Amino acid sequence: MINKIKSFINEIKEELKKISYPDKKALKSATYSIIFIVFFVAIYMEIIDLIFKAILKYVFNIY
Repeated sequence: MINKIKSFINEIKEELKKISYPDKKALKSATYSIIFIVFFVAIYMEIIDLIFKAILKYVFNIY
């Protein structure tokens, strides 16, 4: 049982050595890309919300 646990921990250590972390430049670029995308998706969602609000206001004022 102890040998299985040791083997498992050693396998975890070997897998962790295989991980490649991004350098600072790549990380910065990815962060800016995500912020840019989130910003424009938020603007898009707000525009769609305003359009639907105007449509619903128009429909419910008629009836």
